[in-house]
Amino acid sequence: MWFTAERGNYAGRLAGSPLGASPGPLAPESFVVTGYAVSQSENKAELTIAYTYAGTAGAPIWLAEEVLREGQVLPGFSASAAAIETAGSGKVNLLLTYQGIGL
Repeated sequence: MWFTAERGNYAGRLAGSPLGASPGPLAPESFVVTGYAVSQSENKAELTIAYTYAGTAGAPIWLAEEVLREGQVLPGFSASAAAIETAGSGKVNLLLTYQGIGL
């Protein structure tokens, strides 16, 4: 899932991977975002994702945010990761913090 930053010329993406695998996109039929909400204050943004996971990539899978400019991941951001332990539907919260460096 791609999204734009409200306070800058940035795009972000939600990247997911099975445990032990390199980060990357999950197969579209495996993981479906059914809704999301973003709240932002100062240098932090919280992304809440509602999802349905088919379980085809195994478990757990990890979700995290990346902030990009011109296709490159930007330094200076810290992102939390969330684990999805089982197939089914649910919600996860991810926190993205800008540390004010590297831009």
